[in-house]
Amino acid sequence: MASVPASYIKNLEIDADGEILAILGVPAIVGKAMIPAPSLGVFSLLEVIESRFFINPTDCDNIDFYRAAWISYHAARAVGPVAVYKATRDFALIDKHVINFAAMHKLDDDPDGPAKLWEQYEIAFNGFNRIPKAAGASETHLFGAGGMANVLALARGTITNWREAIWDMPLCLVGYMAAQRALENGVTGVGVPKDPADIKKQLKEARDRDETGKLHPWQREKPDIYPLYSYQIKLNPNAKDEYDRLKKDYLEGQKKK
Repeated sequence: MASVPASYIKNLEIDADGEILAILGVPAIVGKAMIPAPSLGVFSLLEVIESRFFINPTDCDNIDFYRAAWISYHAARAVGPVAVYKATRDFALIDKHVINFAAMHKLDDDPDGPAKLWEQYEIAFNGFNRIPKAAGASETHLFGAGGMANVLALARGTITNWREAIWDMPLCLVGYMAAQRALENGVTGVGVPKDPADIKKQLKEARDRDETGKLHPWQREKPDIYPLYSYQIKLNPNAKDEYDRLKKDYLEGQKKK
């Protein structure tokens, strides 16, 4: 099967306004709670409690959403109860705070609350998503000690207080700093990632054309770059004549420019 050229796949749509607001520290209003743009420390705590909302917001209970909102709101102030949970594997202390928080800030009165919080989480990773994933790279704890050290390294020369880097700097900003550092270090492919949904769509359409030997759009538009495949000729007797005609017309048009 022919591979789909990257230029024929849409870029992922980015909420540029949301990124700007996150980096400027504008909070999301969830219920009556003003929740700041999440920092690395927030995601570290979500990972410690194995937040079901963070893992999959469409497959969790209200209490999971409340816990995530409570940690996002309190950030460093949530460390104590999370540490107790880590030691006991019992949510009792956390949930005592969480339930009071949810009632005080009327989280149940905001049907869009989970979507707003999740949008904050998604935006936080936009910068990191610009950096090509290293083959075979993996982390057991994405927001563990190694992640914290990376944030401090990125913030060197900008922030001198490590607590400020971990708790006050929006992860969205950290991600863009990391992407900029990758560019400066000569990493190739740094930029807006491709839309996963469009990748699937383009691959399916390419497979459908391959089954009958039809020419692909890139073969029609740039026949000087994309050749005709032998399997297309076998499946479609007219493919070669059509391709040769398109290529001839294309080359003649190039000469006139």
